[in-house]
Amino acid sequence: MIVSDLKNVLELINEGDESREIKDLYTGDLLSWVMGHVRCEESVLFTVLNTVNLIAVATLLDLSAIVFCEGVYPNKDVIDKANEEGVCLFISDDTTFHTALKVQELNRK
Repeated sequence: MIVSDLKNVLELINEGDESREIKDLYTGDLLSWVMGHVRCEESVLFTVLNTVNLIAVATLLDLSAIVFCEGVYPNKDVIDKANEEGVCLFISDDTTFHTALKVQELNRK
């Protein structure tokens, strides 16, 4: 699966590298925990956290995309930094759990 496939179930809100491969999914809202526990580059992070530091973590861990769940919409600073770094941002009104399930089901098709 690649990042552009996520557009089948999520809304893309910025411009980034949609050709990146997705190898794993990870949910988390504590950045220090995420940094210590994401085991696979090219993962997608599902979160409700809305801070520009997410983009730094995404770059550090070589994440493929970030998905904001439960109706969280990233602020302008987050979107601007994501555009600068080429990180795709998606949004979902569903819970983190249900959003990750949708993406997992998409991967099975």
